[in-house]
Amino acid sequence: MPVYVWSRLKMLVLSHGGRPKINGRVWFRGYGTLMFGDGVVIDASRCPVELHVERGARLEIGNGVVISSGASLEATGAVVVGDGCRIGAFCKILDNNFHPLRGDRLVQPKPVPVRIGANVVLEDNVILLPGARLGDNVRVQAGSVVSRAIPPDAVVSGFPARVVGRAGPRS
Repeated sequence: MPVYVWSRLKMLVLSHGGRPKINGRVWFRGYGTLMFGDGVVIDASRCPVELHVERGARLEIGNGVVISSGASLEATGAVVVGDGCRIGAFCKILDNNFHPLRGDRLVQPKPVPVRIGANVVLEDNVILLPGARLGDNVRVQAGSVVSRAIPPDAVVSGFPARVVGRAGPRS
């Protein structure tokens, strides 16, 4: 049964099991819903991790997820991180482009959900753009930019990210 806790910033935090283990500083921003699974580790020992969830949005972090220093997860709609994922240092995951300008008017773009399957590894400096959908057991190599669906058990690399090999299940 989830535990409901209001943070200092009025973000609704839900935890299915234990609280996340946090090492270092985590910046919680926004008024949305943040849900942690069991055994989540946030290692912000080198620099802060940012979790930004806008009002009405949802950020779900599955069981056994590890988030490394400098990572930023930003949701204006929905971002779902599957069980057993590893998010490398300085990765950026966002479901919205936030603030493009059209002429002299600010136009708020619509969010496109980001879904990360189970046991996915994002190496350092990976960027997941709106609409990224990663299947289970995917490995995204360092510095890659993903903006589309990636099939399960793939190794992807590049800008834009392309499948470069096959990955097996992690043990």
